[in-house]
Amino acid sequence: MFPSSSSVTTSRGGSPSTSPNKYATLDTEMDTSHPVLFSSGVGEYVCARNVLLAHAKAYHNYNDNYKASQGGKVSMVIDTLWFEPGSDSDADKDAAERLLQFGFGLYGNPIFNGDWPKLVKDRVAMRSEKEGFKQSRLPAWTQEEIDYIKGTGDFVALNHYATHMANGTSEAPIGNPSFGSDISALEWARPEWPKGNGDWFSIVPWGLRKLLVWLKDTYNDREIIITENGLSDSTGVLEDDHRVDYFRVSMEFTSP
Repeated sequence: MFPSSSSVTTSRGGSPSTSPNKYATLDTEMDTSHPVLFSSGVGEYVCARNVLLAHAKAYHNYNDNYKASQGGKVSMVIDTLWFEPGSDSDADKDAAERLLQFGFGLYGNPIFNGDWPKLVKDRVAMRSEKEGFKQSRLPAWTQEEIDYIKGTGDFVALNHYATHMANGTSEAPIGNPSFGSDISALEWARPEWPKGNGDWFSIVPWGLRKLLVWLKDTYNDREIIITENGLSDSTGVLEDDHRVDYFRVSMEFTSP
């Protein structure tokens, strides 16, 4: 059961673009219209570093100047799917963990635990060395920066919409660096799962619960607020019983 000691609040939201962790992967991995910025396997990490430093500055500004009078809480929204191992094999379990750590952990770990996730540091350093880089493509933090960012989340702010399966693959060939090669995992959605508006939008309420448990275990049972969650469709009907059912079942899976 999901422990009752973790506080979970739900809210329906819209575009995943409100999640800062999507700025890097959507812009540098997919958008080649800005060649100066297009640097897959490098730009994602530079972007993450800058976003985290900017977030920490905003957090400390509020904490130092406004919190005493307003009593508010501040965090950074992070978007992630749940990744279910495709089998009980260690390879698939490791692939699921890599997808979570390179997605949520790249931003969540510096805020809640301090520094990049060890898994991410080790993998990027290993591949960077084999690719001929003199240092890791993942920029290192100074201890001052680690201390400045750590603790700048009063709660875990989660955007979640879908669940995918994860399979381990053979290590991506060493060549041009890429964010995907650093992860080296295959993600996919089961064809029998109900879908929202888009093949990626697999409706799997139990995945939300598993994600909440992972967040609890990874970030020391912190308060969790679900800042975005919902179901898109292409019909635009007003009597959307399927959406009502989606929220009903999702609430059941997030209950203690």
